[in-house]
Amino acid sequence: MKKVILILLIVFVVTLTGCFAKVYGNDLTGLLSRINEAYGSEVIEPEGFAFDEDESRMWGFISCGESEFLLSANLDEKHRLTSCHTVFGSIAASQNESVKIFLPILFSSFTGESIQTCETVLNNLNVFSNTKALLNEKESETEAAKYIYTATTAGVVISCELKQTSGTSLTSFEPRETVN
Repeated sequence: MKKVILILLIVFVVTLTGCFAKVYGNDLTGLLSRINEAYGSEVIEPEGFAFDEDESRMWGFISCGESEFLLSANLDEKHRLTSCHTVFGSIAASQNESVKIFLPILFSSFTGESIQTCETVLNNLNVFSNTKALLNEKESETEAAKYIYTATTAGVVISCELKQTSGTSLTSFEPRETVN
C-alpha cells in the first residue's frame, strides 16, 4: 500500500511540475502557452518553428489578421529565450488592428510585464505611428527588458531583450482578461 501511495504521489508531483513549466517556462512552449492564455484560445502552436544548427536561434512565421511576420528568438545554452524579434515585411503592417492587439500581448507574455506597460513602450517607440523615420533605431527600456525598433525600406524589426534570463518575472505571470 505504501508503494502505491508513493507512486501516485510521484505521478502527481510530476504532472503538476509539467503544467507549471508549460505556463511559466521561459521557452517556446511557455511563451506560446501564455500568448494563447491571454487570447483565451489557441491562436499559435509551437509546430513550424525551426532552429539553427547550434540551436541558439529559432524562428517561425505567424499570421495575425491579414499580416504575417517572422518571430525569431535567441536562446541560451539551456534553451531559455533571451530575446525576441518580430520582423514585418512592410512598415504599414503595424497599422493593422490585429497587430496592434497582438504585439503588446506577445511582449507581455515574453517579459512578464503588463500589457499596458508593453503598449506604452511600443507607443514610445512610435511602432503604431503613421510617420516612420527610415533607417533609424529607437530604444526604450523597462525594468525587465530593452526594446529596439528599427524601420527600414525593406520592413520593420521590433526586438525585445530580457535584462535577466533566469529568474525572470515570468513566475509572477497571471492570466489576463481574454482578448476577443
